[in-house]
Amino acid sequence: MLLWLAGCLLLVAPLGYFFARRITAPLDRFARAAETLGRDPSGPLMALSGPAEVGARRAPSTTCRCG
Repeated sequence: MLLWLAGCLLLVAPLGYFFARRITAPLDRFARAAETLGRDPSGPLMALSGPAEVGARRAPSTTCRCG
């Protein structure tokens, strides 16, 4: 029983880590882009990818640039 539980843990833990990284990757990219924008406001905009909701975010960010 304990061996079976350890085997399941060895299988599920890497899968959990993989999916957690995959889910949080867009937030990591957004945080890096925000940090870059804070250092250099006239720098390049963040590249957009993903669903239409992400594209809708671009309008306010491009109109608020004070560069």
